[in-house]
Amino acid sequence: MAAAALFVAGCTAETERSAAPPQEQHSSEQQLAPEPPNESQWRVLERDSLVGFIHDKFVATSWDPDEQLLMDTISAHGYRGEGYADFGLDLTDTQTLTSKIDSWVNEGAAAIIIESTLWEDLGDSVQQAREAGVRVISYLKPAPESIEIDAHVGVESETYQRAQLKQLVSMLQVKGAAKPWRIASVSHHSAVGLPTDVAVEERIIDELVTDGTLTASDDIELLTFEWEKHDNRNTSKKLGRWLGKQEGIDGAIFSDSTTLRTMRRLEHLSPTLPVVSGEAMTGHGPDLETAEMIARNRHYAAVFVPASVQVDLVVDVLDAFRDGTDSSLDRLKRDGVPTELPVAVPEPVTLTRDSYRELVDRFPNDLMYVQHIFDEWVTGK
Repeated sequence: MAAAALFVAGCTAETERSAAPPQEQHSSEQQLAPEPPNESQWRVLERDSLVGFIHDKFVATSWDPDEQLLMDTISAHGYRGEGYADFGLDLTDTQTLTSKIDSWVNEGAAAIIIESTLWEDLGDSVQQAREAGVRVISYLKPAPESIEIDAHVGVESETYQRAQLKQLVSMLQVKGAAKPWRIASVSHHSAVGLPTDVAVEERIIDELVTDGTLTASDDIELLTFEWEKHDNRNTSKKLGRWLGKQEGIDGAIFSDSTTLRTMRRLEHLSPTLPVVSGEAMTGHGPDLETAEMIARNRHYAAVFVPASVQVDLVVDVLDAFRDGTDSSLDRLKRDGVPTELPVAVPEPVTLTRDSYRELVDRFPNDLMYVQHIFDEWVTGK
């Protein structure tokens, strides 16, 4: 087992799981959740079918790039897309979102795609929509297990963590850093409803041993800081203090570039410290400042999924429901175990000074906004 410690915004947590409480005994009189429609009762997905889309907005002034692309792509494939913005807890009344879902159901929507941090508050409306024959698909952030949906599109958190850790190991090997490597891992997973169990990262480390990336699991000592939900300012201060107390760190992983200020501080204190950023929270490509850090510092990298890839997978899922081929889709994994939920999982890519040209050639529309930054810093154009 790899050594690991977890710091949750001010307190430490043991890596050992506490014993789970015994399962509650459900009486036979307990009301069961309604069954979803059978195949003949689902609303038909066809040309001009209404497809609603609730999307989480981190910038309150405009659509995020992948959301706009998603609406355009849905329309290009013959569906009638209609989007609605979820600005988050501070700006959007949950009742407004549930009313929008109900409205789409009444207007005859065949599918609703939801990207939101408010899943728990939307549960009743989602259930009623499915009972009416509407397919519900979660996007980027999976719905909690307690809420029944029909498919998920997005990178599984373990996939991001694995890609980030593999990239950091490669950077440490090139640097020739002595083992064991002490790695600071800053996670946003609880802030967006994803699993935070240290055992997930330990399992990934064991997998990297199996595939030969690592020699032994104790090559890495993982130090994890968990970002607090809806408390960015205080958590950022705690993160700075926490990092200051960690001695002899060999590298760092940030699950999202929203910790950019801390990343800049790390770069100032230790310019050659390998750092891998990610976009597990938003699913978007690196922002301009993160791209500039990578362009000027070969010790930085970012793991992300091109928006065009994610969007195409949403349409693939819609088409699978339309054509009756959804049984061929992969199944979402929870705690490493496949469930019955269909899923379309894109593979993340890694942006570095060395890989940017290849990625620009593969995904020109996704990276055209940062190409000039790399051209300036890498080639001097």
